[in-house]
Amino acid sequence: METEITQDLLDFAAAALSCSVEQLRVDLERGHELYCAGLEATAQSVRERCAGLRDHDLAAWCALENVPWRAGSAREDAIDELCFAAWTSTPAAMAYAALADQAEQRDVWLVDSRRQTP
Repeated sequence: METEITQDLLDFAAAALSCSVEQLRVDLERGHELYCAGLEATAQSVRERCAGLRDHDLAAWCALENVPWRAGSAREDAIDELCFAAWTSTPAAMAYAALADQAEQRDVWLVDSRRQTP
């Protein structure tokens, strides 16, 4: 599944350079869904790995990933930071960032303030 997410996001990012505004909006919406699915899958994997770690081992992993575990912060906060750091360093997350950047440059947003809500 992660390979499909990555490939789809890479395809959307590449297509963003030349597709219509309408298609870009569709791709951005689908890309956002894939981003969320990828983040969820990565978070699950990180949480499973952290479940067996003692605090000092978790702190070492945080240090390795440049994720601060601040004094007084809960273990769960450090794990949340690790989840996000692990996800944002993936090709899928980077592809989504490129897609979102292209959308921003073309004034395409997930939330359109001009749309009327019923």
